[in-house]
Amino acid sequence: MPDSAAADKLLTAAQTDLEAATRINPRQVGAWNTLSYLYYYQRRDLVEANRAAQSAYQADAYLASADAILYRLFVTSYDLELFEPATDWCDKGRRRFPNNPQFAQCQLMLMSTKATDPDVDRAWRLAGDAVRLSPERGRPFAQLVEQIWVAGVLARAGLPDSARHVLERSKGNADIDPQKELFGYEAVMRVMLGDKDAALRLLGEYLVANPKHREGFRKSVHWWWRPIQDDPRFKALIGAR
Repeated sequence: MPDSAAADKLLTAAQTDLEAATRINPRQVGAWNTLSYLYYYQRRDLVEANRAAQSAYQADAYLASADAILYRLFVTSYDLELFEPATDWCDKGRRRFPNNPQFAQCQLMLMSTKATDPDVDRAWRLAGDAVRLSPERGRPFAQLVEQIWVAGVLARAGLPDSARHVLERSKGNADIDPQKELFGYEAVMRVMLGDKDAALRLLGEYLVANPKHREGFRKSVHWWWRPIQDDPRFKALIGAR
């Protein structure tokens, strides 16, 4: 597609310029920050996104966008299954930016992994914090997302029926979730619960609503999907050969 090719050409040119800027001045915080964003959200290169974010943070830990950098350091570490540094970045963010909902959510996300023991009561408190700290307009969506993460903690705590009950009452609608993002989050938890058919159905609906995300799946399959990534239905959904 010509438009897509033109956009990719512009993106490549911007990336080249930013990389050149960091070679000329390795303490060019803004360039490292933008590169980290580009690598993560456009290229899906987790290693380079993490490296660029670390370079930005090392150059100036108190830069204006330090909260965004700290969250990107957390999320790239989390995506790479580097849970020890992910925990460290999340804790740093929570201490420095206690009013940022992302740093309540990241602790909740980590509790659904082997990084830390599941604590259901604490999970509900963190979910409440994340919702309370979210902008008022986005709270209905935040409420459902955080409940879905709590379901992941319940699953890890050996409470699958409770997890499924929470998922059933965490459904959105076209007003709250027009992009059907909640389908993707719920699919992750269904994989954790071993509900493979439900996970594939939800993921299929998510990708119908967000077809451009298929390319990201093909470039890099997140560890969330490892239990189903060899299923022919999963490969068909993402267009993998």
